[in-house]
Amino acid sequence: MRGQATTIGIVLGIVLAVSYCCAVPQQPDGDAPQQVREVKEILGSWTEIYVESRDEYFSSLYYSWQSLDGPPPTKKERYYPTLVKFGKSSIEVGPNRKGHFPTKRYQYELNVENRDDTIDLTLLDKEGKALSKHRGIFHLVKDDLLIVCYALEDGPRPERFVSSMKPPSTMVILRRGELSVTSRAGSEPPPE
Repeated sequence: MRGQATTIGIVLGIVLAVSYCCAVPQQPDGDAPQQVREVKEILGSWTEIYVESRDEYFSSLYYSWQSLDGPPPTKKERYYPTLVKFGKSSIEVGPNRKGHFPTKRYQYELNVENRDDTIDLTLLDKEGKALSKHRGIFHLVKDDLLIVCYALEDGPRPERFVSSMKPPSTMVILRRGELSVTSRAGSEPPPE
């Protein structure tokens, strides 16, 4: 029993020493050190589960993103949740449907303005030229939920995770992985 306690103590000591040595060094101005977020935390596929923009909200899990202004989908319509794929410096967004993904592309940068919760998104055209820049903040919850709030129309960076009209901003909640969807009536959607 005493041997186990000693081993646990040694392992705990090593973990504490490694975490102390690997911590981000203190800033030259004397501020407390910040944990720098790494891109690998958000790499991969995410499914959009909730969007709030200005005074509208929806989920691509229940409504087809292509027909937001139209009537609710019928039982026979196929649902294609919005998929968001994070690469090392790029994001692809669109319906999770063969031949239709992606519909938007972004470049992104984390840890902007020396803040570990910031993300800047640059919308790209088909040739890869920058169209607009969106300043935002993000929060990763237990490695499988990602909340992103970003300014629209080149507005100021949001300070809270809410959408607003002035200045206009959007909040998106993503779930890690590619989620499947059933129809609103509760049965499986028809095949493609």
